[in-house]
Amino acid sequence: MVDILELMNKRHSVRKYIDEEIDSSVKKIIEEKVCEVNRESNLNIKAVFDDKEGFNSKLAKYGKFENVNNFLIMKGVGNDLSEVCGYYGEKLVMELMNLGLGSCWVALTYNKKNIKKYIQPNENLVIVIAFGIPANWGYSRKSKLPRQVSNVNEDSPQWFKDGVDCALNAPTAINQQKFMLTLEGDKVKAKARFAPSAKVDLGIVKYHFEIGSGKDHSIWL
Repeated sequence: MVDILELMNKRHSVRKYIDEEIDSSVKKIIEEKVCEVNRESNLNIKAVFDDKEGFNSKLAKYGKFENVNNFLIMKGVGNDLSEVCGYYGEKLVMELMNLGLGSCWVALTYNKKNIKKYIQPNENLVIVIAFGIPANWGYSRKSKLPRQVSNVNEDSPQWFKDGVDCALNAPTAINQQKFMLTLEGDKVKAKARFAPSAKVDLGIVKYHFEIGSGKDHSIWL
């Protein structure tokens, strides 16, 4: 059985990839996982392989991306999809990690024109996840303390402490970690503070918290 918590602890954002095609058997697994998540979430996530144009832009170079030929397009029908895209996108990021692939959440530094061709008229694009064979596995980053993102204290239940610790491993825009987790009785309130991609970040944080705490969606207020 895959230890998702271990994968979360090991993962760092990857911006530089090897210019090498992903094995066809691995592509098939990714497609299957995307289909599973789409059924569960009602999103229309699309996995794109071997497309050098999606990140062919000055912004991508500014973002220090290299050899991004594969990406997940987080999209769906309707509005207010950011949190659900964050939650299920991070679920797919863990699947990619388990397959030995690196990844990076990307809000702006892709080629919008070349990504747009994958978006249907009735769909909304939320965010993109670059992935591929990593040239390196990225680097660890500074993190806030549990008390800076929650009301955790020495008397808090262990599951809440574990959930907050895991949430601090969640990737957030510009590494700002602008979220607050508040234990109220036996439930948790999750709130996004003002920041770029705040609602996407909140979805990612919720996924991490659930894995760390051993709780499910019913934990949220």
